[in-house]
Amino acid sequence: MRQATSSQKTPDSYAAGLAELEEILDYLRGSEVDLEALAEKVERAGQLIRFCRQRLDDISFKVNDVLDSVKATLDGDR
Repeated sequence: MRQATSSQKTPDSYAAGLAELEEILDYLRGSEVDLEALAEKVERAGQLIRFCRQRLDDISFKVNDVLDSVKATLDGDR
């Protein structure tokens, strides 16, 4: 099993994950893409996409929970 390098650590935040994804995209758009690095970059991009998607889902759940609570409070005041 391959050990994670420092660049494969879980990002500290959604913004950090997104920034790293943007760096990978910039690299892939460049004219001098190293073929050996391509698979590694694509694999890391997949990890970052899954991380960012999970963070979005978590935040969406929290926001919806708060909104449901506020709605219930407002409905109870009627």
